[in-house]
Amino acid sequence: MKRYTVVSIALVLPLGAYVLLGSAALPRVEAQGPDQGAITLQVQGAACQASVTDRIRSKRGRVVQWNITNNCGDVQTVRLLDFQLGNQNRDPLGCPAADRSKQVGTNGHAVITCPVKGDAGLGRYTYQVALDGQAGLDPELEIEN
Repeated sequence: MKRYTVVSIALVLPLGAYVLLGSAALPRVEAQGPDQGAITLQVQGAACQASVTDRIRSKRGRVVQWNITNNCGDVQTVRLLDFQLGNQNRDPLGCPAADRSKQVGTNGHAVITCPVKGDAGLGRYTYQVALDGQAGLDPELEIEN
């Protein structure tokens, strides 16, 4: 009988702490989604122009996702090009160049998703968002510790 009493006490104490202190007493494990940025295409003047999230923050081994919305009247191709850390051409992403290009239909949506390399250098990368072959904006991807 004493053996069962000890086991019961060992099980009741953690359960009692959970009931008294609430779920805050236990560590939470939450799935993290990708680190996100947005690319929005819209007509400005006579041309389709892109606006982007100025800086996306991520970490080694995480996933970065660019959500693209095309509000222009034509199909557009969006490419992420020329990643640089300082003045050096360095690529922090672990996906092929072909996966960094998406064709987006009129009033359509697309997503570019790439993991950050486990050995990516820390710091602020600049890159180009090219719209139908025309290099454009210089947003940043910051890889933090």
